Amino acid sequence: MKKLLIGTVVLLATTGWAMGVGFSLPAVTEAAAGSTVEIEVSAVGQGTIAGSNLSLQVDEPLEIVGLDLLAGVFAENNTGQIILLNSTHPVDIPAPQYAVGAVTTNSGTVATPGLLAKVSVLIPVGTPDGDYTILTQIPGVQGSDWAGSAVVDSLGAGIIRVPEPMTAILLLAGLSLLRRRHA
Repeated sequence: MKKLLIGTVVLLATTGWAMGVGFSLPAVTEAAAGSTVEIEVSAVGQGTIAGSNLSLQVDEPLEIVGLDLLAGVFAENNTGQIILLNSTHPVDIPAPQYAVGAVTTNSGTVATPGLLAKVSVLIPVGTPDGDYTILTQIPGVQGSDWAGSAVVDSLGAGIIRVPEPMTAILLLAGLSLLRRRHA
C-alpha cells in the first residue's frame, strides 16, 4: 500500500511539472440583443509566460469590437499590444467575427494564472435568441499560444447566451422591482 501511495504522489507531481498554461473563458455569458458584453479571458495553470498571441472567434452575427491585452497579467510588464480587428487577415473568416492580439513583456516573464485579456463583443439588434460560441482560436487558421517556456495546455471555449426578447424584458423588470424594494 505504501508503494502504491508513493507511486501515485510521484505520478501526480510529475504530471504537474509537465502541465502547461491554458486559456479559459466563462462557461456562459448572458447578453441581450442590442448590447455589448465584456468577456474576460484568463490564463489558467501554473507557469511563466513572456507573451501571448491570442486569437478569438465568435459566431455570426456577433462581432468582436474590442480587445485589451493590457488589463491583466501584462498590465505592468509589456512592450505594448498589437490588435487586429476588422482586418482582412485571414481572408476566409468574416472580419467582425474574429480578432488577433499579441503582447510581450518588457523583461522576463509574468506568472500565471490570472486575467489575460478583456474582449468586447457586440450583440447586434435583431440577433435571434440562442447560444453563440466564442473560442480562443480560429479553427483551421490560427490558434492561441504563449511566448516563453509555457506549453499551451488547453484552448478556451465559452457560450454567449442571447435570451428571447420577452425573457430579457422580464429580467429587466425584475431588477427594477428589486431596486425599488431596496430603496
